[in-house]
Amino acid sequence: MNSYTHYANWIKVRQALPSRIRIGFVPTMGALHAGHVSLLKRARAENDFLVLSIFVNPTQFNKAEDYQHYPRTLERDIDIARTYEVDAVIVPEEKDLYPEGNQMPIVPHHPLSQILEGKVRPGHFSGVLTVVMKLLQWVKPHRVYFGEKDFQQCELIQALVRNYFLDVEVIPCETIREASGLPLSSRNQRFTAEQLPLAHRFAELLRSGSFDDLGAIQRRLEEAGLHVEYLETHFNRLFVAVECHGIRLIDNFVIL
Repeated sequence: MNSYTHYANWIKVRQALPSRIRIGFVPTMGALHAGHVSLLKRARAENDFLVLSIFVNPTQFNKAEDYQHYPRTLERDIDIARTYEVDAVIVPEEKDLYPEGNQMPIVPHHPLSQILEGKVRPGHFSGVLTVVMKLLQWVKPHRVYFGEKDFQQCELIQALVRNYFLDVEVIPCETIREASGLPLSSRNQRFTAEQLPLAHRFAELLRSGSFDDLGAIQRRLEEAGLHVEYLETHFNRLFVAVECHGIRLIDNFVIL
């Protein structure tokens, strides 16, 4: 396994791969956990050559402190990549992906970009779609894998692929959860042992009671000490974002 920071080094490898080789790609912001591992396992099984990227993208954070506090565990991430037989790890610096700064962003006007995360985090999806486009142009994979914890993001990336005629298949993958139902997230690593029980309580309260009464669910969450940013249903799914001990948690799942 090799790691590549600069485009010029990686592209030589990419161009040398035979055309028959199928390339799978898992883009991440690092701080890898079992959810990321599930993506790597599936991509490894379905492709001949597996690429992982690790880049904490500044343009998708609407709060500077969130970007600064995002966990960074590069050495551990590289070890995980080696364990799961990743062929290449791309670790670009900001100047590599934004050589002239963020002067050519993708600014979505898709209706899905205006609700939920798009509503409470202005500019977030512009940053996400811009960096995904750049990474897809770097890697030129046949398949790219994303977790459904970020369901809204997955849908918008599929719209990006359709609207820009990108020759890549987007593979949404099931959310991996802890026993409490809490979805795995890199941000979970920021919780102390004393704070973590409230995060698990969030997952438990979310599934208690009827989904016909979202007001009651929101009251239970807020009474537990969680600040609710949104709690809405779309596409036969429940979407929620809360602040827990100053750390942002999101979730979504199908409701019947």
